Amino acid sequence: MATNSKIDLSKLVRAAANDDPEAWAELIVQITPMLRRAGAGFRLRREDLEDAIQNTWLQAFKRLGALRDPEALVGWLIVTVRREALRALQSALREVPSESSAMPAGVDPLTVEDIVLERERTAALRSAVQRLPFRQRSLLERMIAAPGARYGDLAEQLEMPLGSIGPTRERALTRLRGDDVLAHVAA
Repeated sequence: MATNSKIDLSKLVRAAANDDPEAWAELIVQITPMLRRAGAGFRLRREDLEDAIQNTWLQAFKRLGALRDPEALVGWLIVTVRREALRALQSALREVPSESSAMPAGVDPLTVEDIVLERERTAALRSAVQRLPFRQRSLLERMIAAPGARYGDLAEQLEMPLGSIGPTRERALTRLRGDDVLAHVAA
C-alpha cells in the first residue's frame, strides 16, 4: 500500500490502531524515510538519529488509538521525531563548572542568618532522626550519609531485605512528619 493516497493512509492508521501488525509494518516502511529526513537536519550521529526515530515510533505505538484524525499522523510523527532529536542533542551537552562561574553576578552570597538557619535545621533533623527506632534510624543515617545510594547497596550494608528498604524509609519519614520536624526543616 502506498501512503500517497489519503484513503490508504487512513485505512492503514485505523488498522494499526486495531493492532494489525501488517498495517504497522507498512506504516513504518512508508513513513520512516520521511522521519529520517526530518531528523537529519539536526546533524545527529547515525545511532542517535535511529534512536530518535525508534522513540518516535514507540510514542506512536502508545498513542495511536487516541489519534482523532488519521491524516494528522505523519505531521505528528515529524514533530515528535524533531523533539526526540532535540532531546538527543541536549543530552549530549555537558555543563562543566568553573571557578569563574561559581557565583553569578548580582547574586548575594549566603548571609550569616542563612548559615545559622541551615545549621539549626540540620541539628533539628539529626536530633529527630536520633529519636527514631534503631532500624529506621540506621536506614536514614545511611541515606543521609550517602545520598542517591541504591536500595540494593543499602539492603546489603544494613543486612535488611531489599523489599523492606522503601517501607522502612516511608515509616521513618511518616514518623518525622508526625513530629513536624520535616515542616521545620523545609521552612
